Amino acid sequence: MVDVVCFRLIREYETIASKALTVPADTANMMSLIEFVSTTEGSTMHDLERKLDKSRDRLLFLMDHAQLNPSDMRINSQVFEWHARMSDVFEEHRNTMRTKREEFEVNLRYRRGRFIEEIESYRRHVEEFQSLGDINEISRYLKKAQALDAKLDVAMTKIEAFNQEEETFKWETTSYPLRAEVQSTLKPFLKLYETTVEFNTKYKSWMEGSMDKVEPDKVEIDVGNYYRSLYKLEKTFEALPAPRKISVKVRGKVEEFREHMPLISTLFNPGLRERHWAQISEIVGYTLRNEEGMCLAKLVDMNLEPYIAKFEGISEAASKEHSLEKALEKMRNEWAPVGVIAIIIVLL
Repeated sequence: MVDVVCFRLIREYETIASKALTVPADTANMMSLIEFVSTTEGSTMHDLERKLDKSRDRLLFLMDHAQLNPSDMRINSQVFEWHARMSDVFEEHRNTMRTKREEFEVNLRYRRGRFIEEIESYRRHVEEFQSLGDINEISRYLKKAQALDAKLDVAMTKIEAFNQEEETFKWETTSYPLRAEVQSTLKPFLKLYETTVEFNTKYKSWMEGSMDKVEPDKVEIDVGNYYRSLYKLEKTFEALPAPRKISVKVRGKVEEFREHMPLISTLFNPGLRERHWAQISEIVGYTLRNEEGMCLAKLVDMNLEPYIAKFEGISEAASKEHSLEKALEKMRNEWAPVGVIAIIIVLL
C-alpha cells in the first residue's frame, strides 16, 4: 500500500518537473508554462504536501508496527527528495523563462521590422498596377492583384498575432496603418480586373450560349451593374491613364452590348411558344425560332432591329400567357390534395 501511494506521488512530481522545465517554443507556449507553474505553486503543491503528510504518518505507523524492507524505505525516501527538489525546479523554470522571454522579445522586434519591409514591398507592387493598361493581359493582372490581396489578408492575421505578443510583453500595440492603406489602394485595381474578366466571361455566354440559358431580367441587371461599376472606376482612375483606358474600353463594350437588350428582352422571353415563333417568322419573312445552335450573335447578324417594335407586342402577349399558365399550374398544385380528399370522401 505504501509503495502504491509513493509511486503515485513520485509520478506527480516527475510530471510537474518535466513540464516546468520544458523549453518554450514560442511566446504563447511560454505564457502557458508560466501559468502552469503559477497554478502549481499556488495550489497543486499544497495538495501534494497534504498527501505527503499522510504518507509520512502511514510510514511512521508502519515503522512502529511492522518491519519495512529496504525497497519500501528507498521509495519513501525518493518521495521526500522529490518534494525538497521542487523549489530548485521552479527556480530553474523561472531562469529559463527569463532567458526565453528576452530571446522572444528580440525575435519579435526583428519580425516586426521584417514585416514593415514586407508591407513596403506590397505597396511597390500596387504602384506597378498604375502603369498596366493592356486589356489582353487582364487575366494576368487579375491573378496578380488577387495574390497580393490574399497576402494583405494574411498580413492582417500577422498583425493580430504581433498584438497578442505585444500585450504579453506589456508593450504598446502597433496597428501598422500602411497595410490598410495598401489594401485600400489595391481595391479599385482589383475591382477593375474582376469586373472586366467577369463581364468578358458573361459576354461570351450571352452572345454565343444557348438562348434558353440567357435570362433577360438577369442580363439587364448585370449589364446595369457593370456599367455603373466601370463608370465609377473611370472616375477613380481619372489621373491614371493606363487603368482608365481599360475601364473606358470595357464600359464602351458594355454600352455596345446594351444596344442588344431590346432583342434579348423580346426574343429571349421564356414565355415564347411555337405559335409566337410562327408569328415572328411571318414578320421577318423566313423561319426563325429558338432552336439548337441559335444564339444572340447570330440574331444580331440578322439585323432584326427594324422589327423590334413588332416583336415587343408578341413578347408582351407571350409573357401574359406564360404568367397565366404558371398561375393555373400553381392553382392545380395547391388544389390537388383537396381533390384527392374529395375522391376519398365520395368513395366512403
